[in-house]
Amino acid sequence: MDTDNACRISRLRRMLANGEAARIRQRARITRAEAAATVGVATSTLCRWELGRRNPSACAALAYLTLLEKLR
Repeated sequence: MDTDNACRISRLRRMLANGEAARIRQRARITRAEAAATVGVATSTLCRWELGRRNPSACAALAYLTLLEKLR
């Protein structure tokens, strides 16, 4: 993993921890199910991320951050 991706993963995990990721998704009127399908994970998995119960893997974190950046 390169430095840029490590920084992006860290950024997403901070966004999940402080609720920013969920706020961005909700403002865009994207459901958890829609976001999860786009990222390629189960809805329950994305829910656990947003509730702070789990951290996404590197690959999933990058995919979710890319989605959130496009929704901004």
